[in-house]
Amino acid sequence: LRRAVLPLLAFGALALLGLSCLVIVPPEQQALVTQFGSRGADAVRNPGISFKAPWPIAVVDRYDVTRVRSFTVGSKPPGDDDAPGTYAQLWTNDHGSGAEGFLVTAPARLASQRIDGAGSAAQSGATFAGLVGGELVVQWRIDDLLQYTSPESATRPDRVLRTLAEQTLARFVAVRDIDTLLTAERLAAEAELKQQIQAEADALGLGVAIEFAGLYAVHPPQASEVADTFLEVVNAQLEQRTTVSNARRDAVTTLAQVAGSVEQARAIDAAIAELERGGRDDSDARAAATAAVQGQIDSAGGDAARIIAEARADRWTTSLGEQARAAGFDFDLQAYRQAPDYFRARMYLDILASHLVEPRKVVNDAGTPGESPIFRLDLTDQTSGLDALFGAE
Repeated sequence: LRRAVLPLLAFGALALLGLSCLVIVPPEQQALVTQFGSRGADAVRNPGISFKAPWPIAVVDRYDVTRVRSFTVGSKPPGDDDAPGTYAQLWTNDHGSGAEGFLVTAPARLASQRIDGAGSAAQSGATFAGLVGGELVVQWRIDDLLQYTSPESATRPDRVLRTLAEQTLARFVAVRDIDTLLTAERLAAEAELKQQIQAEADALGLGVAIEFAGLYAVHPPQASEVADTFLEVVNAQLEQRTTVSNARRDAVTTLAQVAGSVEQARAIDAAIAELERGGRDDSDARAAATAAVQGQIDSAGGDAARIIAEARADRWTTSLGEQARAAGFDFDLQAYRQAPDYFRARMYLDILASHLVEPRKVVNDAGTPGESPIFRLDLTDQTSGLDALFGAE
């Protein structure tokens, strides 16, 4: 065993030296091979097995180039990179220990607003400005390993990238007003911020690729009642949109109920407006246009057509009834002319028969002259107590 110790040690050293010539790179990584600190043409090794000079001539450093890293810049202080969505973020609650440190200025669309009634902003030379808070989430990965590890590049590319993101966010916010930044500009900011940060990183040769840049938790200053005031404005706008939506819904319901559908209602309205704008000299043309409009209303089958149909029915009922009464009057007039006494007596008796149906009637004969008439009346009550109980009249 003593004789084999030295050969075994030599064999082990040679085996370790041979193994140091192998470069095994996992699928999610890339390796950087340097010889005496310098990088050759094949310094970057892709996933797989390759060879290099033995250690310590060549040294291998592996980097995870597929892992997406992220950081947050904005109102939060460095190191407070809580993932968005872990707590409820409202304008009126604290988003972090940082304050709103971004200055916003109004674009030209607000320059015409009045300032204390003394004149416009352009005339007074005033500048609209305010503070706003928000966070920018940046997700990045290593894209070019040679640039990322270049001695001429930054020592800590991740820190440089964070600084670039802060500067880009400050420039982006500074040229916008808080109204658009809280609404439309926030939704359109992702692509622009991503391109700007990527361009700055490429100019410095950081060798990184920006995968995502999202602006979230944008809020007005939370000091005093500023955030509450902004919230009241937003609530008022939401109520306005709700009212307008309800009005449009009611309009669609009403038009569909009146004319069958919204399209038919609008077509009928346009035809009526055209009819009212047209001239009234040509009666035939106007009658034809009116008939065309009436045809559209009838074919729509809504409440308008139903009401017009009911009006036509009432008109015919009234007209025919009055015609019947007029014809009856002519017939009565002819009958009166033929026999006036008989007609009067008949009309008198008809009135008595129609109006004296319920009351009790007594028929009295003239009797013998000079004698007093004798009346025989049954004055007993025809109802009984049982009739009162059972509700008889």
